[in-house]
Amino acid sequence: MRNITKTNREIRLSALEYADDLRRAATVGYVRGLVDYGVVSPFISQNKANKLYGKRNVNLWINSGRLKIYKDGDKTSKIRINRIDVEALWQADNRYEYFNEKAQKEKL
Repeated sequence: MRNITKTNREIRLSALEYADDLRRAATVGYVRGLVDYGVVSPFISQNKANKLYGKRNVNLWINSGRLKIYKDGDKTSKIRINRIDVEALWQADNRYEYFNEKAQKEKL
């Protein structure tokens, strides 16, 4: 069991939770490697992001300012999103929701 203290709050991680965190970090690193080596484009369309990560999630991240969008001029409606940023948000938000649910169960 590993303890992580963050702003007066201690989070206990089991070996499986710790391994899951490492897997999530490795996933983001893998995507970054694919982008750095030119295997995949550094940007994806908002439509593709909606399909991969859920339209609700993508819109929430954009509206909250956590995810920056890029437009190619004023005359096009195509919106691009940084592939690494959206993957990192996806991995982090899934982990945050897990800890929120875990904290709620512990209060019961």
